Amino acid sequence: MVTKGTPPVSGVTGYAAQNEERRALYLSYIEYCNAHNFKAMKSFYTSPINVNDEPWAPSKVTAQFKPLIAAFPDWHWEIRNLTIEGDYLALHLRVTGTHQGTFQGIEPTGRRVTSTQFTLYHLVDGKFADVWDLVDTDSVIKQIEQVDSTDYTISFFRWNGSELIRHPLPPYAARKLEERYQFNPANRPQSISYTDDEFEKRFGSEKYNELVKSREERRDIARSW
Repeated sequence: MVTKGTPPVSGVTGYAAQNEERRALYLSYIEYCNAHNFKAMKSFYTSPINVNDEPWAPSKVTAQFKPLIAAFPDWHWEIRNLTIEGDYLALHLRVTGTHQGTFQGIEPTGRRVTSTQFTLYHLVDGKFADVWDLVDTDSVIKQIEQVDSTDYTISFFRWNGSELIRHPLPPYAARKLEERYQFNPANRPQSISYTDDEFEKRFGSEKYNELVKSREERRDIARSW
């Protein structure tokens, strides 16, 4: 049975009623997940619970979420599709979050990320006994590492002899800047707009000073065209 939304349970009997109970169980579970209530989440697991065919203690399952939530405090799972077949629940989830803490060694960028997750649960006596997870972590990393090439076009100016004016970069200049900044992402143009005060408050004085230095370097390059 494929379900979306939350239709009423009244009048449903037998096999359908059992599916509704299991759907309600999962909806309750994901509500705790989105509240980042690790203690409540553990109450839904058998002990141990098999995660990708490896037995884990419930505390180990919730522990893996803590670094994720620290990096993305608003991390949210949205059900795109829920299929119930007997004791098995198959989920297609859309996950979103804002990068506000260090993740996989990448400092906070403030970027909003969206990814996909597929999960299969096996229920035993009303608890999750087995779970198989497929999470697109690579997509999340790419989104917080990404520097849009159009940043170079919109962030640079040309010196016309008396003032700096907006000017699209010629290809050779874009390549030159890519070579200059590729080993120091902190110096690349920011794709998110902040005032100077906001940037310094969010990322610290060291990052702000790097930004100011990069502006001066870009101005020198613009004047040399």
